[in-house]
Amino acid sequence: MNTKNYKVKLSIITACKNESATIAKTIESVLAQTFDCYEYIVVDGGSVDGTLNIIKTYQNKISHIISEPDRGIWHAMNKGILLASGEYIYFLNAGDRLFNRDTLSSIFRGKDINEDIIYGNIIDDYGDRQIQKNYSDTISIRYLLGNMICHQAIFTKKELFNKFGYFNERYKYVSDYDFLWRCIIKNKASYKHLAQTIAYYDMNGLTANPDNREMLVREWLAVHNDNLAFIQHAYFLFIRPFLVKVRNFIFKAGAD
Repeated sequence: MNTKNYKVKLSIITACKNESATIAKTIESVLAQTFDCYEYIVVDGGSVDGTLNIIKTYQNKISHIISEPDRGIWHAMNKGILLASGEYIYFLNAGDRLFNRDTLSSIFRGKDINEDIIYGNIIDDYGDRQIQKNYSDTISIRYLLGNMICHQAIFTKKELFNKFGYFNERYKYVSDYDFLWRCIIKNKASYKHLAQTIAYYDMNGLTANPDNREMLVREWLAVHNDNLAFIQHAYFLFIRPFLVKVRNFIFKAGAD
């Protein structure tokens, strides 16, 4: 693929397993891009439903294809990172798709981009309905305690994985959330929010399944424990809610 005309080279990684019904639309949304300064890596977890056969129909346009058993989605994404040679890495997994043909061009073509992390917005795709999700321009402890920025919206410099570690495989659902905490909160990585939609996020995935909500919340709390100092954790968990209640009581009393 052409790397001469643009300043930024991008590695796009798609992880999948037994996704024969969705993998084609994901791959085609990448190959349809008007931006061509990228490499495309597809990591299959040893599918047995025909997914690999579908992937192989595009093999002349895919830079690397891996198909072997893995330990889960984060292991698959980590294998993709090891293969990636781009300055920035982007994850678009099976079922997800880029917003339109010009999504990558509008971000990278002719632009002087230096931030460690670039992120935009996404559309939650439920199949029968779609909901726009816009993220904050500022990523603070307070914001991350109640919000997650989906990896489908994020472009990350590869050097951050080398500096701060890859996705933590002990988490089943929230390793991307943990990675944001490590990069931005603990290590002050630079970031920039783009006021544009990056991708459709397939809400049929693991983290979007209501049945996984309890474990998801447990893992969120574990991430907070891992990445917040004790005094910070105490403040946001106990002190701040108490102060908010006191403030609300005072305002209510004044109004009365």
